[in-house]
Amino acid sequence: MKNTGFSASSKDSQPSVWNALDYVTPDFYEKLREDHPGLMRIREVVRLTGRSRTSIYMDSIRRRFPRSLKIGIQSVAWRAADIYAWIESRPYA
Repeated sequence: MKNTGFSASSKDSQPSVWNALDYVTPDFYEKLREDHPGLMRIREVVRLTGRSRTSIYMDSIRRRFPRSLKIGIQSVAWRAADIYAWIESRPYA
């Protein structure tokens, strides 16, 4: 059996999805939604975050990155505001 990194106890303690409001204030998130309406495809998310496609998809599964939205049969996109909120939630170097 493949180890997915989740155990029953750790899975229960994780949120069901990544939530921007866990990392930024509601007012700040609303401003992000006004400044960055719409959706982003994977290329734009990779360009903005500097992360690989694989790490984006894997962290989304692990609830460490915003969840994508299905926009077609084989197409997904992310809310632009969620990506900018994720970027703001990262610690400074």
